[in-house]
Amino acid sequence: MPIVGWRNAYTGRTCDVDDYAAMAKVMPAFMLKALVDAEREDVRHSGTLLSVTNGLGCAREVVITRFMPCKPDPQKLWRQQGGTYLHEKAAALAAYDMGWVTEHNGGAEECVVVGELLGRVVSGKRDAFKRDFSKLRDYKFSFSGGDKFVDATRVAEPHHAAQLNALRLLTERAVERECFRGDGGMEAWVVGGTWQPTYAPLMSEAQVAETEVGSTKVGASGWKYGVLLEQHAKAYERIERGDKAEDVAKALPLVGLTMWRSRKGECSCTAHCPVKRECDALAGGM
Repeated sequence: MPIVGWRNAYTGRTCDVDDYAAMAKVMPAFMLKALVDAEREDVRHSGTLLSVTNGLGCAREVVITRFMPCKPDPQKLWRQQGGTYLHEKAAALAAYDMGWVTEHNGGAEECVVVGELLGRVVSGKRDAFKRDFSKLRDYKFSFSGGDKFVDATRVAEPHHAAQLNALRLLTERAVERECFRGDGGMEAWVVGGTWQPTYAPLMSEAQVAETEVGSTKVGASGWKYGVLLEQHAKAYERIERGDKAEDVAKALPLVGLTMWRSRKGECSCTAHCPVKRECDALAGGM
């Protein structure tokens, strides 16, 4: 993300990226600097290569954050990046388990897998997996206490299951053998106040595509993994052709309006999007 400043949610004003005094009551300077560094250094937050997680969210937000100068709300951005920092801690823990490959035990390059998924070239990052391909683990960090709602069945949430199966399919195509198919072979750990393991059922590629993403007790989101991935793919194609990022983003739907409702009933756009101000200024959408 080309971060050029910040939005202060308390005052509604924006400031330059290094105006730490204006943001002092929102977030300390060292955290703001860490957010800028993380966005600049993480190659997964740039370019037009599709990722497995593109099937789980809003293409409009991604286009804005990757290709347009932004003044995001750092608190909402921290919720996203905070998970990345916690992934590092969790991956380091996994390194103590014999046979696990993580980013932090020399397997950074091994954790990334690229291949074909739903007719597109897609990249995926495996948080941790066994070298014998018997187990795959993904950490889902919940800042809203999602770990409290893991029930006795330990069945992974549909979107967690879709992501794990997408990673499994990419892995199988890369190594040309079956992977992570045994009982409990795909683990989604929901991490909040506690660490709760859940397990993903085996899914076909077609089932991954048809998985509805972002549904809540409020109602169905209406958005499927395959549709969201394709939205990102077509948006990236327009960027590669030289279309203006503003025009590309404006043509994309506001998928967050029906996704990931907060406990207050707020949609994803209001509760979670760090660039809502930029998105609203573009208008468009559906």
